[in-house]
Amino acid sequence: MKKTLLATLLLSASALALAPLAHADVLTFYGSLNGGTPVADGTSSSGTLTYSSSNAFGSGWNVTVSATGSPVIPQPELDTTTIDVSPTTAGTLTIYAVETGITGPLGAYMLQSSFDTTAFIGDISSITESTYIDPSDGSPLTTGPGTLLSTVTFTRTNAQDLTAVTPDLTAPYSETEVFTITATGVGNTTDGIDTTAVPEPGSLLLLGTGLIGLGMVGWSRRRRA
Repeated sequence: MKKTLLATLLLSASALALAPLAHADVLTFYGSLNGGTPVADGTSSSGTLTYSSSNAFGSGWNVTVSATGSPVIPQPELDTTTIDVSPTTAGTLTIYAVETGITGPLGAYMLQSSFDTTAFIGDISSITESTYIDPSDGSPLTTGPGTLLSTVTFTRTNAQDLTAVTPDLTAPYSETEVFTITATGVGNTTDGIDTTAVPEPGSLLLLGTGLIGLGMVGWSRRRRA
């Protein structure tokens, strides 16, 4: 009985250590054409946001952007996909996907950024994808994107995972994923960024301890039987 209770407590503690905190995250898209001031267009507190326009943040660019964040997926994960970015004119478009109001994890932790571009057609010169953390919970309109975590530039279809240490964070803070697409004419590209916290060794150890405890209970029961 004592072993069963101990295993249950350990497993419960493991779940609490990995569970997201209560929060009210907000997703917002911003856009900037040829280095201009970012313009906000599209806001959601439901955890998902999609924006589509033939004049997205500037004339001559067809863009569809979708993002999924908390509370649909555990914070601070943010998964953004830019779909059908199709310039009809030369220039550089920067798209920002921003999640504000993140409350955990806190302190400094590892954040993995997964970058990819799955289409590279026509006169697309390059796509630069970057991730940022802003301890002040700001936006590109107020404080800029924040502290750069990871960045990669693609000139062809590719994918790359990069891991970086966040600043020493207190709640709330914001996370920003940035796509900078440069074109010399008509083209098309499909890109995505997924950023997620790497579980702390302590949390993994706690979870492992709980699972080991349950295994010991099962072994003890089989032995008595």
